[in-house]
Amino acid sequence: MKTSYTVKFYCLDPRNGVPPGDFLVPINMHVSVSENDGTVAAIAPNGNDDLLLGMKLTQIFEGDTVGLEVGGNYVEVKGISFVLCSKVGARYLFAPTDGSILQGAKFLWSSIKTRSALEQVRIGQIAVPSSTPGKLVATPTGQRPVTELQKGDQVITRGHGIKEISWIGHRKICERELQFFPKSLPVLIGQGAMGHGLPERDVLVGSNTRVLVTNHLKKPGHRKPGLLVSARYLTSFAGVSIADCNSFCWTHFMFDRHELVLIDGIWIESFQPNDPSLQGLSNSQSDELFLFFPELRKQSPKASNLCQLNRV
Repeated sequence: MKTSYTVKFYCLDPRNGVPPGDFLVPINMHVSVSENDGTVAAIAPNGNDDLLLGMKLTQIFEGDTVGLEVGGNYVEVKGISFVLCSKVGARYLFAPTDGSILQGAKFLWSSIKTRSALEQVRIGQIAVPSSTPGKLVATPTGQRPVTELQKGDQVITRGHGIKEISWIGHRKICERELQFFPKSLPVLIGQGAMGHGLPERDVLVGSNTRVLVTNHLKKPGHRKPGLLVSARYLTSFAGVSIADCNSFCWTHFMFDRHELVLIDGIWIESFQPNDPSLQGLSNSQSDELFLFFPELRKQSPKASNLCQLNRV
């Protein structure tokens, strides 16, 4: 069997590059993965892209690097190049392996390692998790990718209506950090794993991030409306597992108080470490958040009472 992920790529051959100054726009592609070993089996357009329809994955090259200008800043991205071929020619796709999130950028230069093709590559090398990036957040104007949200944007919350984001940050977690902090590996909640077809697509969350679990997953006779359960405790459910990745990019956004937000059809907490109503609860989530976002220790936004939900 195969599962499918949505991954961002640049249409770029790092061997030849493009004219310096050209603007690169990432595209979303469906990546089919073997469930037996998690290796990439096929790449197909996410929509009607006539240039890529009917093309087959033929070669994979690792160790390529691309130099970019993003928002006036210089960035280097290391990644893997994929070659897709058909009777009419070849197309090259570049995906990062260093945890970078591809976005619109000005091309500066590219370089390659000795070109010896790989036989296979694991999805964890190129699929970079967000709220971790890739997740769709419910807003008054519809679902929006978490990577596009900014401070001041409005988001729908559970029980408190529409709230403005007071802080958002992105943090690349590299392989070396995960070796030191293995408990920080994200959790993959597969499509439909929470019941009733939810979440609407695969969702990656931090291991200490709490997810609202509703009655259909609890023991019969349990009358309470829901439990906030740390994602790491959901791995006993079918379709939920610790993610297989070497690095990932963590996006965290929060409000003036602790809230629940709707992401891909399930309610996930937007943890506010300075909310006094959370005092006395486990410190594991705040400790992890401060470890990767130390600047949050200086934040002290307004807070009020936490919505009355049980926490596990």
